[in-house]
Amino acid sequence: MFAEAEDRITRIIVFKPYLLLMSRLIKRPNALVDMVYQMTDTLHALQYDALVLHRDISSMNALWDPEHEGGVHFILNDFDLAVELDSIGTAKASADMAESPQFAHQLDHDYDSLFWLTLWGTIKTEDNIATDLEKRIKDAVAMCETDGYKTMGCHKNTIFTWGIY
Repeated sequence: MFAEAEDRITRIIVFKPYLLLMSRLIKRPNALVDMVYQMTDTLHALQYDALVLHRDISSMNALWDPEHEGGVHFILNDFDLAVELDSIGTAKASADMAESPQFAHQLDHDYDSLFWLTLWGTIKTEDNIATDLEKRIKDAVAMCETDGYKTMGCHKNTIFTWGIY
């Protein structure tokens, strides 16, 4: 009635307990600066040393180590969407390149995602940010999410001319 079960070995990778980005930023908002430096260095090292492009920078993938001694230590997690690069930094074949090669993901796209993650972290953790300013930022982000690539640069320029940097 039942198929004969084969012997299986369970393998579990055990990591240190890493916590989500916001759990650190709520307690210490100025750690956002450390996160930007560390993630920028990480993305650069992935691209040029490990020949990997991450392609999924988000608040769920930037984790911090609560047990790290000597300051705040962030890690980049979740390499499910990462692609391997060849020796000159060109992504090896991936599904998104086949669909639209002119919009193939590049390192500057990961930096762009890091920018938006930083802006989001600032809004979420800064208690004294002006309500009007927060609304304008959210409106600009919403425009960038709904408009095409051609108008996205104009929206980013608008944010910078408001003096948010």
